[in-house]
Amino acid sequence: SYTISNIKDAYGIPTDYQASHPDTTQMVWGPGTFGYSKAKLEAHKIAEAPLINMDKIQFWTENHGTPGGDNFGEGQLDVDMISSFGLNVTTLVANTNTSASTEETTGFGAALLNFLTDLSSREEVPHVLSMSLGSLSSASCNLLCSEAAKTGIALTDCQAYISEQRQVCMYLSDDQTARINTALQVLGARGVTVMGSSGDGGSHFSFGPFQGSGDDAA
Repeated sequence: SYTISNIKDAYGIPTDYQASHPDTTQMVWGPGTFGYSKAKLEAHKIAEAPLINMDKIQFWTENHGTPGGDNFGEGQLDVDMISSFGLNVTTLVANTNTSASTEETTGFGAALLNFLTDLSSREEVPHVLSMSLGSLSSASCNLLCSEAAKTGIALTDCQAYISEQRQVCMYLSDDQTARINTALQVLGARGVTVMGSSGDGGSHFSFGPFQGSGDDAA
């Protein structure tokens, strides 16, 4: 079954393996409603990872998220998992932008860029940065619509359509993603291990019906 102990066993990680240096830090980040519940983390600790040190988990920002939000659920999973595997590591939970646009549309790319450029310029950076949120790249979104245009669908209709689909295309341009990549490279050069979780490809189940012009519009 998919439990913390079974996952650790599969990777050959001792269940009681813990950090010993007091300055070791790890961070999770997300915008919008991103956050976590201490009560739910405590329940996770009791059920799955009794060695989680609750005193080592803290918010890095004034924004603590909004319970019930989609990103809040993501934040809870992120904190549960990183604190379970990085036992006794100081865990920082960051939410740097609570705008609704950061959770579903292109506000996300701007929030991510601002966060990464700010973090990379700070005197102290975490040893690990883990993120589970994202979307198709701007290049992928451009390719999607350019290919759709070849079938007779108006390019502007396709672009308008994907901009309204939840968590599908959340970056403004290739230039923006290039700047994000540069900021990640700076963090890497400073010794930060950046981990991007792979998963279900976002909320692509939310694709609604397309109504546009062109021979193949449906």
